[in-house]
Amino acid sequence: MSNIGNSNTRNGTLASGQTVANSGYILKVASGLLTVAGGSASADADTPFAVSLDESSRDAAQALVAGGTVTYCPSGGVVWIRADAGTYNLGATVYLSDDSAGFCDATQASGATALGVYVGDNAAVVVEGTLVPVNTNASTW
Repeated sequence: MSNIGNSNTRNGTLASGQTVANSGYILKVASGLLTVAGGSASADADTPFAVSLDESSRDAAQALVAGGTVTYCPSGGVVWIRADAGTYNLGATVYLSDDSAGFCDATQASGATALGVYVGDNAAVVVEGTLVPVNTNASTW
């Protein structure tokens, strides 16, 4: 059982061509299928839906299956999200990244979606890809 989130876990189907490489990626939903959110200036305003709890399904050769399934945790409470590099401050809002698909960012790009409040160590210098704790209780996603 994963401890990346505190909500009940769910399983969902990824859109055609989509895979999730690890836990902590922000997901969005369209037409009942999941994709990784953010990752570009035009996508940083995506509406997040959940956070991946593990990598998506694999085939017999252990390759990620495009359009497979993934276990996720809906928002609510503290969830651990993969982060862009930067300094994260206790109580500061974190945003959907426009640089790395599925990641959060300590700096707001124009129009970026607010994900919640960072609740880790103050002034933490984070390396890209690190999981950071974000309280999503006050978020609208």
